[in-house]
Amino acid sequence: MKTLTKGILATLATLSFSAHAAIGEHPIILIHGFQADQLQTKPDRQAVEQEGADYWRDFWLSKADDRIDWPSQERVAGKISSDYIWPKLQELSKNQTCLNGCIFVTHSTGDLVARYMLENQANWLENAGLQPLNILATFDFAGAGGGSELGDLAINVAEGSGWVNGALQAAIKLWLGEIPNSANTGVLNDLKVANARQLAPIPDGRIPRVRFTGDGSDYFNLTGGFLPGHDDGVVASHSTCGASQAGDFNSCSVSVAYDGK
Repeated sequence: MKTLTKGILATLATLSFSAHAAIGEHPIILIHGFQADQLQTKPDRQAVEQEGADYWRDFWLSKADDRIDWPSQERVAGKISSDYIWPKLQELSKNQTCLNGCIFVTHSTGDLVARYMLENQANWLENAGLQPLNILATFDFAGAGGGSELGDLAINVAEGSGWVNGALQAAIKLWLGEIPNSANTGVLNDLKVANARQLAPIPDGRIPRVRFTGDGSDYFNLTGGFLPGHDDGVVASHSTCGASQAGDFNSCSVSVAYDGK
C-alpha cells in the first residue's frame, strides 16, 4: 500500500533480471498498489496514469509492456472496474497482447484489484465477443488480496465508530499521512478484511500466483501491533501469503519461518 522500498527493490533486481530473460516472450502487465494521497487529491484520468507510471519508475516501469492504472479514491467493483480495468482489458484483448501468455506483476492493493479482474475477465470479455486474456501467472509483492486490518481500523476512525485511542490514531496517520474522514475513504472500504474476501473469493480453478512476502515494518513497529500474526507493517501474513482465510499466521509455510529456520 506504498511504493516499493529500496530494500525490496534491491532484492527484486536480482530476481527480475534472471527471470526477465526466461519470460521475454511473455508481456509483463503492472498493477500498482494503494496511493493514500489520492483520497484527497482525487486525480483525473491523466493524473492517475501519470501517478501509475511514477509508482513503478524506480525499477519495474522499464521492464513492463503495459499497466492497469487505477484511482484509490474509487471502489474496486465500481469505477475502478468500469472506468479503468474494463477499458484496459478490451485494449489488451483487441491488441492480442496476451496471445502467448501474459504475466501480471502486482503490489499491495494491486493484488486485490488483480484478484477481482482474474475472477471476472473471461466472462466480461466473452460477453463482449472478445477473447479472454491468456494469463500465465502473477507475481504478487506484499499482496493485500485478503484485505488488511488497518483498512478496518481506518474506516472506523473515519466514521467515528468504535473506540479509538491515541496509538491507533498515530498508526493510521503514519500509514496514510492523515486521518481520513467519511467523505474520502475510497478503496479503503475494499481493504476491510471481510469486504476484500467477499469481493473476489478464491476461485476453484486458479492460475499460479507467486507470492513475495516479508516480515518487518517501515512504521517503527507502530502499525504492526494492530495486525494479527506476522506482518510487513501494513498487511498481515494471512493476506500477503494468500491464505484462504484470515488468521494469526507466523509464516506462509508450516515448516519454514520468515527467518528461514
